[in-house]
Amino acid sequence: RTAIIVACLKPLAVAAQEQRALFIGNSFSYVQGGVWAQYESIAEYCVPGLQVSVTSNAVGARTLSMSIAGPPAEMVKSGGYDLLVLQDQSDLMISGTSAVHDFFAPEAARHKATVGFYETWAKPVTGSNFTTGTLWRKAVYEKYAEISRDAGVPRVL
Repeated sequence: RTAIIVACLKPLAVAAQEQRALFIGNSFSYVQGGVWAQYESIAEYCVPGLQVSVTSNAVGARTLSMSIAGPPAEMVKSGGYDLLVLQDQSDLMISGTSAVHDFFAPEAARHKATVGFYETWAKPVTGSNFTTGTLWRKAVYEKYAEISRDAGVPRVL
């Protein structure tokens, strides 16, 4: 969480006094009041005068592929955000590749928004350990970032 917050704040110190963030995720996103609330608090503390406006849509066990329809998709299509933070279902992440490629990255590029990926914590892969699960999730999120850059997203975190 800290890495995404620090990376998002670097340009804000000189670029803007307002940031509009949209978080799309599932139950990993909304624990302890929501990662968006933590982001807002830390961002406003770290950048004096910054006003962060956060909108979120998180439903337990939902994948990014499930989010390309209904309310989350409408929120993404409507724009009005500078930062789009995506969090996929930790055990079904590979299905999100087409969702990022076909929907989220092009929409973020159209709205000239930065895209951030919120990586969930790992759990052991069957017959393996936490390291394998962590490396697998890291590889998937790196693929999501590559897809986003290829789609013309101005900044990917």
